Amino acid sequence: MSLERTAIPWNEITAEAVRHLQALICIPTVNPPGNEKPAAEYLAEVLSAEGYDPEVLESAPGRGNVIARYRGSGEAPPLLLLSHLDVVPVEPEKWEHDPFGGEVVDGHVWGRGALDMKFATAMQLMAMLLLARQRLPLKRDVIFAATADEEAGGRYGIGYLIDHHLEKIRAGYALTEFGGFPISLGGKRIYLCQVAEKGICWVRMRARGTPGHGSVPHRDNAVVKLAEAVAKLGRTALPFHRTDAVAGMVEGMAAALGGVRGAVLRGVLNPALSGFILRRVIRDPQLVNYFHALLHNTVSPTVLRAGSKTNVIPSEAEAELDGRILPGQDLD
Repeated sequence: MSLERTAIPWNEITAEAVRHLQALICIPTVNPPGNEKPAAEYLAEVLSAEGYDPEVLESAPGRGNVIARYRGSGEAPPLLLLSHLDVVPVEPEKWEHDPFGGEVVDGHVWGRGALDMKFATAMQLMAMLLLARQRLPLKRDVIFAATADEEAGGRYGIGYLIDHHLEKIRAGYALTEFGGFPISLGGKRIYLCQVAEKGICWVRMRARGTPGHGSVPHRDNAVVKLAEAVAKLGRTALPFHRTDAVAGMVEGMAAALGGVRGAVLRGVLNPALSGFILRRVIRDPQLVNYFHALLHNTVSPTVLRAGSKTNVIPSEAEAELDGRILPGQDLD
């Protein structure tokens, strides 16, 4: 039996998935501190109502993970549907809509986690609900796991489950977030399949100087040194690197576009032409930044820290840098 052979009201299913996504967005799970347990309990309640026996596993106070299993025959290894419930911090005053309101505006759901990654949690939840409703006979179990703490490394989420409850999530395959965002290019919608990922190189940069009173400026100011270093970093273009994964992606996109547009797009793989094509031909800021990041190692200053009083020149100033490394590159 398959979903295709059974009458399913897909419009109603879509609306139901959206409602679950809205409900999840309305449960703040900003990490730190996380506090994913209420979201895990919401999912457990929904799954229980459909006949599942979900478990909410608390890795630390407030840090909830929820697991449920659809039983197959066991002829094939299980499939794990894996998502995370925590989200990164947000500046609400900079949003057009409440980041924890889950509003639907112009056909889009707004909120922190709408993309990363409560949308996938809602999709995977609906898959589990449909399996139960259709009572599909499968050769494998399907495991649902919505976890804590992914945004901070996973210690209280998937790491905790692996260390303490491995048999509950052990699977032959796993489906998790993203896999490639669809993008619009040259009037066409192109769907991507992720085959590689940049590595992380987080760096702390520290400047030291002579402390003193703010009323008596001097040239050995740690804050000024750090500011100059951060500004220089922001102006510096890191070298172009062509990788097999990105080359394959661009070639596929160029083939989809065809003609002159496809030929021009292939030019972004040429270090002598890439910058010109991005700035003068593609021009869309989001696409320019997107392709630039695919073709370069990157670094973004994200946190600045210095001093504790307005009238005191500190002896140290510190910046945190988010470095991302292309496949095939190393920390050196």
